[in-house]
Amino acid sequence: MIQAAEALIAGLHWADFEVLADLLMARSGWQRVSALGGSQADVDLVVEQPATGERGFVQVKSRATQAVLDASIGAYRASGAYQRMFFVCHSPVGHLTADGLDVHLLTGGELARRSVEAGLLDWLIERNG
Repeated sequence: MIQAAEALIAGLHWADFEVLADLLMARSGWQRVSALGGSQADVDLVVEQPATGERGFVQVKSRATQAVLDASIGAYRASGAYQRMFFVCHSPVGHLTADGLDVHLLTGGELARRSVEAGLLDWLIERNG
């Protein structure tokens, strides 16, 4: 099931992939407090955890290299406005790694697993038509 979800995620249009990231964050208890994607520099969505007041920086990429991830982490750290960063990428180019407990990578199989656990398999099937 996870492999099927991974293939479905890889087949999403970029706009639907951003919606998937938003849905995953929402189903994990984070609330979006910004527009989705679009004209925001460096960040695709800003989320907030109501229970703790933490703000999260979410970057969504269909494909990304370590250099792209590093640049996103740099933008996140430079902003000083967030306590956590989420980097969501369905097809990383090579192995991606991040330092620090505040940066969370959701890629490939892990992204697919979380999508299935969040009850988004039917949504993925519908989006892939």
